[in-house]
Amino acid sequence: MAYQNQQLVVGDTAQFILYAKKNGETWDITGGTVLLYLWKKASASTSGPYTATLTTPTSGEADYTVATTVLDSAGTWYRQWKVTVGSIVMRSNPIQFLVLDART
Repeated sequence: MAYQNQQLVVGDTAQFILYAKKNGETWDITGGTVLLYLWKKASASTSGPYTATLTTPTSGEADYTVATTVLDSAGTWYRQWKVTVGSIVMRSNPIQFLVLDART
């Protein structure tokens, strides 16, 4: 599963995009469910799951736009996608990203 990188600041609205692949090939996720989980490195709690929109499911594309209240502190964060299509359930490896202090 692939993702899009972007520079983030506390309080940003962030769009995370998934390009799902299975066995190295584009995965048609039509009729499936895509969930996004977020957590901060030092925290044991997970934010979500957030249900993503299947933007182009035949091409394996889904996205979720995180509200400004979710990325509420600076530091190292992680995201993970969970894709379910029929009886097949796949999770991405955790994807690390950085949230910077708010601009002054």
